[in-house]
Amino acid sequence: MSETETISSAELSALTGLTDRRHRQIADLGYMAPPDGGRWPREETIAGLFKYYREHKRKDSSNLENEKIRKTKAEADLVIAKARAMERKHVPVDAVLLVWERVMLNLRAKIMSSGLNEKDRRGILDELQPANLDEYFAGVVIDDVDEGKSEENE
Repeated sequence: MSETETISSAELSALTGLTDRRHRQIADLGYMAPPDGGRWPREETIAGLFKYYREHKRKDSSNLENEKIRKTKAEADLVIAKARAMERKHVPVDAVLLVWERVMLNLRAKIMSSGLNEKDRRGILDELQPANLDEYFAGVVIDDVDEGKSEENE
């Protein structure tokens, strides 16, 4: 009977481009028998390396598919985030009015607690009456809308 052909660790490293340590790690994973005295069983080692490469190629392909899916999901999430950011630029009128009312209440409280005399406080508060403000803001909104229409027509 002939003796099993072997290959040295140095020859195997030259052929595969892997270090002896990496070959031993692959052997520890069960793909091939470990070396005996620094020599690897040639046929079993080559078959084991091919098996290792085939299985890892499948895993790499699977990882690539997963990465493509992850990238596509991230791109979709980015589009959704951009759309939500655009929505946040447009604020509902009710939300603005609610904030405005709070601002006005705080402003009135500060005016009332200020060191101003009664006549000056009354004068400022009269200017802040809703009727005066509604007229002012209605004019601003109408002017802005009219300006937008005229810019679109140009």
